[in-house]
Amino acid sequence: MARVKGSYIAKVIIDFDYEEDNFDFKPFEELDKDVRSGGLNTLVEQVLKDEFEVENAVTVTVQKQIASIHRR
Repeated sequence: MARVKGSYIAKVIIDFDYEEDNFDFKPFEELDKDVRSGGLNTLVEQVLKDEFEVENAVTVTVQKQIASIHRR
């Protein structure tokens, strides 16, 4: 049986804009920490890994390039 091997490289942009008192979203301090510490990277990696049903067949790596978060 032939093996399938490849790479798929994509730029993912996640824009967010919401009122701080919206309890469906993380508070500013938590989101700030996740953005700066790489926690958001981990979340994105997990979502992508979950899309593939074969365990250990896919490696997903998210490399943060630019992160900006602020209050308006």
